[in-house]
Amino acid sequence: MSNPTGALRRAVLALAVPAVLCAASLDAQTIRIVDSRGGTGYTDIQPAIAASAPGDIVIVRPGVYIYSPITITRGIQVLADPGVFLTVFSGTFPTMIAIRNLPAGETVVVRGLQARGFRAPCAEIIACQGLVQLEDLTLAGPLIVRNSTVSMTRVAVDGGAAPTAGGPGLTLDGSEAIATACTFRGGFTLGPGPGVECRNGSRLVLAECTAVGVNSALGPEPGIAVAGGRLTLTGTAASSIAASSGGAPAITVSSNPQNRVVIDPGTNLVPSGGLPPVSGPAQFLPIGGLTAAVSGGVLSATLTAPHATLAMLVASAPDRPAPWLEPIDPWIGVHNIVLDVGAIGPGGVRTISLTLPSLPIGTFVALQSFVLEPAGIALSTPLILRVD
Repeated sequence: MSNPTGALRRAVLALAVPAVLCAASLDAQTIRIVDSRGGTGYTDIQPAIAASAPGDIVIVRPGVYIYSPITITRGIQVLADPGVFLTVFSGTFPTMIAIRNLPAGETVVVRGLQARGFRAPCAEIIACQGLVQLEDLTLAGPLIVRNSTVSMTRVAVDGGAAPTAGGPGLTLDGSEAIATACTFRGGFTLGPGPGVECRNGSRLVLAECTAVGVNSALGPEPGIAVAGGRLTLTGTAASSIAASSGGAPAITVSSNPQNRVVIDPGTNLVPSGGLPPVSGPAQFLPIGGLTAAVSGGVLSATLTAPHATLAMLVASAPDRPAPWLEPIDPWIGVHNIVLDVGAIGPGGVRTISLTLPSLPIGTFVALQSFVLEPAGIALSTPLILRVD
């Protein structure tokens, strides 16, 4: 016998998903193609970016783009096919990916680039009032985020991979950020070299991420250093927060009164030299961790929440985070749809697989689960990703 509830849900999704998720697209006006081999009108990325207006999309074909730093200041998407590499071999060694001064209400999406920095940070996001979404990036050199709101999915940063760069893999300064399935590795430097540094009132949520400290001139380094910020951290054995060798905690928390650190007990913390996993004040509380990916038009999502009994997965156009229930803010908007409701399965995991309708290129969505815990309702870690 067919399941009428399932049939009704499929009917609702067929109608609601396009309406809600298409609202998350940038309403693309023009699509520009960049190919270093020629034949498309653009052989370099920056001229295509400069010609684009908010809502436009720049698609980059595979190739090595030598001395091709990019700067983005308006709400566009730069979507690279597999095999796009940005580098420089001489000159002033600029920041390879710079996103600056994005106006409120606009969104930048950068996907699929591999970039190598030298003396400057490999990538920086500065003074962006709109949302910046980074997806499937590989950065050989540090990433700096200052006074901005950023979502990162499957981003790999090696702060020490560039010949003369160094420092934290990710520096979050006065910013809000979520990161899912990312890797941040510090680099040797005269200053601190943790995998992640969260400071100056920043709010950071990490789900299933790896952060690795690298010994600096100051000595061993933690995986994460919190110096005036709020950190919410969840993960499994598939990820880790690890100190460098020689004796350091996995996480250091300064005495700054702005600090608030909440860690899911299942997170894999790896100190060194016999030191404790965390140095400084922190709370260990159960947190639902959400991961998701789209392949072949199918959205696959996994919620890990062994402490909870029920979960409701919600999708919407991405919204700036708003204070609600600590330790995690909602990143989903008011206008949203329910994709799934049900019990947390064996092992504390609930998975769903949803075939998506045909969506415009450049469509992206915020996902977050409400979970029922013994103490009440809480939010899972959020996630933003492209679903076209």
